[in-house]
Amino acid sequence: MADYVPLLLALELLDDCELETNEFLDENDDIIYFSVVSCYMRRNLNRIHKYFESTVPTYFPDEFKSHFRMTRETCELFAQEIMPTGRIPLGNPSGRPVIPPSKQILASLWSMANQEPTRAVADRFDITLSSVNRVLQRVSQAAVDLSGQYIQWPNGELYGL
Repeated sequence: MADYVPLLLALELLDDCELETNEFLDENDDIIYFSVVSCYMRRNLNRIHKYFESTVPTYFPDEFKSHFRMTRETCELFAQEIMPTGRIPLGNPSGRPVIPPSKQILASLWSMANQEPTRAVADRFDITLSSVNRVLQRVSQAAVDLSGQYIQWPNGELYGL
């Protein structure tokens, strides 16, 4: 990004100048500028809006369990256990709206329970592909952090060996 700063500043200054239409395609700087800008633009994709906010709360208990492979109560307990680990941030340093922790947890549980591609999970929960990857990593790491409290491996004393 540091290499593009002078280019972006120069283009900001050129923005005030009027360019003729035939100059637009003749200059390589404009092509470079649009290439750089296109790398940082967000695409407005059609997604399932309000699925998490509207549809999931209306699931009957057996529907919720079939989709997430656990009851709603177990999911809430899981969320209460995960939050103190600090793996799921409550703020966003980049200024974008933060994804609610419960949405992050349900998106990762959905992904693990249904084995859907990341693209389908992003579409269903109305979050970006990169956010789905981060959410999966965060929730999985939080579950690993908690595993020592809940998973006990058998030892020889248990079986009289």
